[in-house]
Amino acid sequence: MSKEVNPSYLNKEELIYEVKIREEVPDSTVDALRKQLRSLLSEYPSDQIVKTDLDPNDELEVIKQKLKELQELVVKQKQSPSSTSLIRLKTLAYHLHHRLNRVEVEEVSIKQKVSFCQGSLNILFELLEQQIPGNPQEDEISEQPAVDCKQINNIQVFDHHQSEKPSGSGCSRAGNKSIAKWNVRFNGVSDPRSFLDRVEDLQIADGVSDQELLDSAARLFVDQALIWFRAVRSDLTSWKELRALLLEDFSIVDYDFKLLGEIRLRTQGIEEPLHIYFSIMKCMFGRLKKPLPETEKLEILLRNIRPFYSQQLAFVEITSVDELLKKCKVIEVMRQRGLDFSEPDKQNFSVFTSDFLYKPKKQAQSSFSSSKQTGNPESVWRNTKQNSVTCSQVAAVSKEKQLCRKCGKPDHNFKTCRKYTSDKCFICGKPGHFAKLCQNNVNKPPQITKN
Repeated sequence: MSKEVNPSYLNKEELIYEVKIREEVPDSTVDALRKQLRSLLSEYPSDQIVKTDLDPNDELEVIKQKLKELQELVVKQKQSPSSTSLIRLKTLAYHLHHRLNRVEVEEVSIKQKVSFCQGSLNILFELLEQQIPGNPQEDEISEQPAVDCKQINNIQVFDHHQSEKPSGSGCSRAGNKSIAKWNVRFNGVSDPRSFLDRVEDLQIADGVSDQELLDSAARLFVDQALIWFRAVRSDLTSWKELRALLLEDFSIVDYDFKLLGEIRLRTQGIEEPLHIYFSIMKCMFGRLKKPLPETEKLEILLRNIRPFYSQQLAFVEITSVDELLKKCKVIEVMRQRGLDFSEPDKQNFSVFTSDFLYKPKKQAQSSFSSSKQTGNPESVWRNTKQNSVTCSQVAAVSKEKQLCRKCGKPDHNFKTCRKYTSDKCFICGKPGHFAKLCQNNVNKPPQITKN
């Protein structure tokens, strides 16, 4: 029996898979995909493609779901036969047959899963062949009804024992025990991404499979989140589906926009090490649904690192975040060396190296001139301040000793001196009036007479 797929009875996911393994770019619509696959099948038949670059675990998850679909179709076809359903059955079975043969088997766990899938598929093939016209008659099939039911029930072995060892289900129980010790809970209020990151870190550390994680997911939820999980549990078939639904239902509105605002405001703390700050920023960048370009990440980091680094990198061309981190580390090393620097100490030298002691210059000049030569701005400032104080003191003393230019006595000036005060006119020399009222004053204002 030829096991070639019929493009007219494949769904979109299956069509995309068939086109991709033939190293073509899939079209966007189902009709275009079917037309594309028909032309490819004539040149690249399914049995000639024996390898793919797809992840084996992801492929087995898809195959598992499609085996369930095939099982339901077989039962439905047995209850109410239909020629259209039969063609879909054959096409899906052939698609799974070739797809399963292309899964790379290297690890023992993957090999076990593939063998379970292959056994389930063989059972479904036997049931399918009995329903194809020209195969054993209905009376022959009806003689073995118990065998058919048993075979259909045996397909469930893959669901419950896909991770088992020959000794039993100890592996699954060990995974559940590990999950119970994690002490990680989601309550529906905290950030779901932080929760998922922690769960997946522990999953890798303890070697827990996605299926074990899904089976024990009730341990990971409390409060409102547990109520939510109970409501959606029957609709979930994989951990990936649970993860996607969790993010969809519990993520805040405009998550990327708000997170990007927090990223732009996250500056480096005064005592925060470089490697810690850069690690935090990389994690924050990684949580964005739409990744930022490298240039924008670089611009944010250059603005948010300590000014000590950004000022020294003002005229340096930097093209990546990793390059920025390396240059900042170099600056940090040089800064630390500057802080650790100390002046030479005579007492630390032994008698054997006394010839190499530092000998400072003798201070023959004044403190002000020596500070100018050494270029110590602090000493210059102090000496200048002392000089200004001395000048002000001299000015105050000279002010105290100032004498009047009229009488020669201190404590007043000539404007306030009363020695030569009299009622005589300075113009005519006669007493009784002042100069401004003197008749001989040419600048005397005219007098207004009354009529």
